[in-house]
Amino acid sequence: MLEACDLRAIREIFDIKFAEQDKKIEERLAEQDRSLEEKLDKRFAEQDRRWEEKLDKRFAEQDRRWEEKLDKRFAEQDKKWEAQLHESENLLLEELYRTRDYLETKIDKIEKDLEELKEYYRIDRIEKEGTGLIVQNVRKLEGRVMRLEQKVFA
Repeated sequence: MLEACDLRAIREIFDIKFAEQDKKIEERLAEQDRSLEEKLDKRFAEQDRRWEEKLDKRFAEQDRRWEEKLDKRFAEQDKKWEAQLHESENLLLEELYRTRDYLETKIDKIEKDLEELKEYYRIDRIEKEGTGLIVQNVRKLEGRVMRLEQKVFA
C-alpha cells in the first residue's frame, strides 16, 4: 500500500488538479456568463429597437389619423360657418332690400304729396292773382261808374 507521504503527494496533486479544474470551470462559467450576458444584451437591445420601431410606427400612424380627423372636423366646421355666414348675409341683404323698397315707396309717396302741394300752391297763387285782378278791375269799374254817375248826374 501507499505510504502517508505518497498519499499526501497524491492528495496535493489532486488538490492542484481539482484547483485547476475548479479554475477552468470558473473560467468557463465566467465565459458562459459573459457570453450569455452579451447575448441577452444583444437580444434586449434588438427587442428594444423593435419595440421602439413598432411604437414609433404606431405613434406616427396615430398622429396621421388624428391629423386627418382634425382636418376633416375643421373642414366641416368651416363649411358650417361659411353656410351660416352666407345665410346671415342673405338675411341681411333681404332685409336691406325690403327696407330699401319700403323707403322708396315712402319717398315716392312724399314726392307725390309734394307735387300735389306744389300744384295746390300754384293753383292757390293763380287764384289769388286772379282774385287780385278781379278786385282791381272791379275798383277800376267802380271808379269809372262813379265818374259816369257824376257826369250823368251833374
